[in-house]
Amino acid sequence: MNYATQSNILAKRDLSMDEDLFIVYGRSSCPYCIIACNALSQRGLKHKFVDCESDKEFIHEAKMFYNMQTVPIVIHIPKDTGIVKMIGGCDDLMEFLKDVRI
Repeated sequence: MNYATQSNILAKRDLSMDEDLFIVYGRSSCPYCIIACNALSQRGLKHKFVDCESDKEFIHEAKMFYNMQTVPIVIHIPKDTGIVKMIGGCDDLMEFLKDVRI
């Protein structure tokens, strides 16, 4: 299953569309992945963490798809459109959370 398909399946399975959803692709051993998930939790934002620790092929494909070099890879699916939007990594997420009211 490719990265884009995985994102869509997760979104459709988890979206009741009553709130925005964030999907964080990363590794459980990555401190930046943990920081990203904690930031979302602290703001009460619905999110799913997809641990790709053991699936090197999947995380490689995700990095290539979004032109990322590192994890986490954070995507946002707004409740109003349902269209997947790339946020970026941990620093990008922090900037997004500073600038956006959800």
